[in-house]
Amino acid sequence: MRFLGTFLLNPLDVPPNVLRFVARQLGVQAKQVKLDRYRQGETKWDHQRDIGQTYGYRVFSEPAVWIGLIRFLMARTHLQAESPSLLLDRATARLYEHNIILPGVTTLSRLIARVQERSETQLCDRLVALLSPEQRERLVTLLSVPERAKVSSFEQLRQAPISISAQGLVGALKRVERIRQVGVRTVNLRSFPTQRLDTLSRIGLGSKTQTLRRLTSSRQLAVLLVTVSRLEASALDDALTVLDSLLTDVFNRIERQDTEQKLASLPSLEEAARSQNQLTRLFLEHLKTEQHDFDAFSQQVLTLVSKDVLERTVQAIAELTQPTADRHIEQLLARYSYVQQFVPTLLHTVGFEANRSGQPLLAAINALRTLERRKKDLSSLPTDWITGRWGKHLRSAAGEVQRSAYTLGVLEQLHLSLKRRDLYVPASDKFNDPRLRLLSGPRWADLKVEVCRSLDLDPDPAVVLARLERQLDETYHLLAERLPENASASIEEVDGKSRLVLQLDEAQDEPPSLRQLHKDVAARLPRIDLPDLLLEVHRWTGFADEFQHLSERRSRVEHLPMSVCAVLLSEACNVSLDAVVQPEREALRSSRLSWVSQNYVRAETIAAANARLVNFQSTLPDLPAWGQGYVASVDGLRFRVPVKSIYSGQNPKYFGVGSGVTYVNFVADQFTSFHGIVVPGTLRDSPLDMPTLKGKRSKADIKAQTWHCKFCGVPMTPRMGPLRAWYFAHQRDASACPFEVESEKESPRHQELKHAAAEALRRHFKDDVASVEYEVRFPHLRRIADAVITLKDGARVAVEAQLSPLTLDLLQERTNSYVRDDIEIVWVFEERAEGDLKPGGLWDACRAWLLEEGHVVLTARFTAQQSALPLP
Repeated sequence: MRFLGTFLLNPLDVPPNVLRFVARQLGVQAKQVKLDRYRQGETKWDHQRDIGQTYGYRVFSEPAVWIGLIRFLMARTHLQAESPSLLLDRATARLYEHNIILPGVTTLSRLIARVQERSETQLCDRLVALLSPEQRERLVTLLSVPERAKVSSFEQLRQAPISISAQGLVGALKRVERIRQVGVRTVNLRSFPTQRLDTLSRIGLGSKTQTLRRLTSSRQLAVLLVTVSRLEASALDDALTVLDSLLTDVFNRIERQDTEQKLASLPSLEEAARSQNQLTRLFLEHLKTEQHDFDAFSQQVLTLVSKDVLERTVQAIAELTQPTADRHIEQLLARYSYVQQFVPTLLHTVGFEANRSGQPLLAAINALRTLERRKKDLSSLPTDWITGRWGKHLRSAAGEVQRSAYTLGVLEQLHLSLKRRDLYVPASDKFNDPRLRLLSGPRWADLKVEVCRSLDLDPDPAVVLARLERQLDETYHLLAERLPENASASIEEVDGKSRLVLQLDEAQDEPPSLRQLHKDVAARLPRIDLPDLLLEVHRWTGFADEFQHLSERRSRVEHLPMSVCAVLLSEACNVSLDAVVQPEREALRSSRLSWVSQNYVRAETIAAANARLVNFQSTLPDLPAWGQGYVASVDGLRFRVPVKSIYSGQNPKYFGVGSGVTYVNFVADQFTSFHGIVVPGTLRDSPLDMPTLKGKRSKADIKAQTWHCKFCGVPMTPRMGPLRAWYFAHQRDASACPFEVESEKESPRHQELKHAAAEALRRHFKDDVASVEYEVRFPHLRRIADAVITLKDGARVAVEAQLSPLTLDLLQERTNSYVRDDIEIVWVFEERAEGDLKPGGLWDACRAWLLEEGHVVLTARFTAQQSALPLP
């Protein structure tokens, strides 16, 4: 009862040794006939009531008990969007902690379902209460299809822009305006829990319009309110992404056009160079004469080269030697009419803000916003933002400010400042002020030391910079020393600059043994259909169970994994769902697959399923022969995108004149692909490594990094223990590590636990105790017992206090080592108030084995006020 939190359905379902032990204590015989009569009779109910009253247990049917549990669940469901299974675990832990006899699982599950439904209804009602009648009407109208439209207004708001053009940008900005016209910007949602709003937003973004129409009125309005409120930031991100891609495309086209013009002008340059060469020779010969007659010299020049040729030569040289920045600005000015298609809408829709360095540009943007569609004196416009190359192009020959040059100059600086975040958009998520995520003031002063310690950084930046400077200098010297010995690397002079040149490795031919191995492996692989393969892998790993409903509720449909595998197969093979539909099977009907595709298959569920696959592969016995999982390879695969998209980028080397994306794949040395991310264009892989690895969920994710001890500098290895908890271990002897030496010291909690256990045993044995010793070493056993109670008859009882869980194998090894030396062993486990030790875990297995073998197990319950150690 004390361990399970409830009584067994069959009170005789206990190890035989326990029955005999209890019968011996009671002085009775454990006859099977009497035991069966007890099991079928009513006496056991009286005993359960008496046991509960004696040890202070209460039944769940008491009003104070289940009302308190409902309040606890309501508080959690109000603040967080937790799954029913997690709430069931927390409710069980709370009842167990408060000495309440656990009810049936069905009773708790139904209670949790009712609490979740009630909490969700309250949340929706509170959200709807914030809306005015006009706002409610506008939200409901979004689900209707306007005249001459194919989809609803809400679907139009959800559709992201795909065209990188002036018209595409205008459409993206108008989408932001349409979202604002719904009129819910004034509704303040900051007082609501973010996780609860995230759930409603996922439903609104992932559900079809027909599904939203079938929701209840309050839930429908709540989903629409949260979704539309968050759509503005998403729409702004999309519009600014289109702006960034569009301006980048304009600037790239100008550079390509400039390069093409240079190539086209090479014949004129050659002609001008020949004429210039002839004139230079004639001038040098004229300098050799004693008399310098200018008229005669001029006549010789005109005889050699005509005046028209001289004028063309001067003009060609002037054009070809014009600074690149000036040519860039002139070609940009030629595109003023194109840019003017979206600039007014951009300035009207997007509200920019700036930090200190971006204030001059922000003033210019605000001034330009007032100029749109108005005739106004331009002499008062702010010009503090002007850089050197724009200065001479901004004003005309008469000294007046040119509106086209001013607009284009501001737009170019806006593009650069937006990337540097000198300029930001408060209503956006992606282009918001990055300083909002930084700690400042007293809050940073309080956490500075702790943050620096966790990052292994000195609070003094001068110390950190000096360390980096020293490391860089040592690295440069090491490279210079090893470079002459490296035959694959050399330093060559290219265009007057020294460059490091690395030789490419030559491809090696596959040996005959490898080709034969390929044939043998192919012959052993069974020829099966892909659906059978997916279902077989699910039978091994259960990966399809990770696909949870969008609302995070548990579904009761049958054969859901089969439906999930069919949808995954359809998407992986890039075929429609019709290819996997089988009307005669309920799990493969078109309606079921469409429902699963819409509500179950999304990024987070795919990531969870992939993590389960990776974790399962890490348990294969042959895996260590491939690698230990400590090394990962990050590489990008380039794919062309045949359609226009804001999520693709340009790179002529890989995509030619088109655009594409890069799939960055993370592969461990155990051949497990534990993560992947799609990035636009061909961004470098390295900046994506650390941000991506922060969200790791599988073993290979965490092990595939390099770690060093912050105390001794020795390489460390993150390992997944049998209890599914990560810990760090030194890769070699760490006896000199100050952290290891310090960690060997006993914690106050462990010291309190072993003393409490020894005193409890002293009270149990009373006058039979001869001595009590602590930290007793047994060299032949290679053990140190926390305490040893020696009885007057010479018997010894060792106490092992265990704060952290351990595996059953390790517990059996330690226990048997004491038993072989004729030492009784008493294990003391800690039962934490947080509910970490749930029935069914490793603690359950360890305790069950000890009791079955006839050993004594003590349980310590620590609370904030006291620690009690009851005997079994």
